[in-house]
Amino acid sequence: MPEGRGGIIGIPVLLAMECIRWQRTGAWEVGCESDGPATRSNMVFFENHLLARPFVPGTTFTTPVFTTLDTGASTTDLNSNFALQFPKLIERTGKKGRTGVAGLGGTAVIESITLPELAVDIGGTTTTLRPANITMQKNAALGGRCCVGNLGLDLLRQTGDLTIDFRTMTLRLR
Repeated sequence: MPEGRGGIIGIPVLLAMECIRWQRTGAWEVGCESDGPATRSNMVFFENHLLARPFVPGTTFTTPVFTTLDTGASTTDLNSNFALQFPKLIERTGKKGRTGVAGLGGTAVIESITLPELAVDIGGTTTTLRPANITMQKNAALGGRCCVGNLGLDLLRQTGDLTIDFRTMTLRLR
């Protein structure tokens, strides 16, 4: 949507729409048709959050990693749960520092670890977070209670279009 023209649509309305697709060009489609053969579900509800299940290619970690899905967040924020899940990755390429985190309550500077880049597989499409900042906190608003972070638009917009299909509980990037 054009800058300054965004808003929040509640879960009951989203579920009634069944499927939402938007393209990098700004075009929107509601109630969209399936965009290919059925894929494995990679979304789930947890309390009042919609979670996505991306994978980190090149790691030996086989349990799904969950993130909150936040199409209103401009950036993907990783938290201390990520560091606990992937200690070898952190040891191999991470650099300690401090990161500013902005929110409704203002900006806070938090201890962090920065990876130069992180590949993230979302529904079979690999995206890259450059750099990947991991704040050493468990902020509930950024997925700290359940997840390794908050998946934002910096990863979701890396392809031509994004589909959120509540019928199949899938998030796809194409």
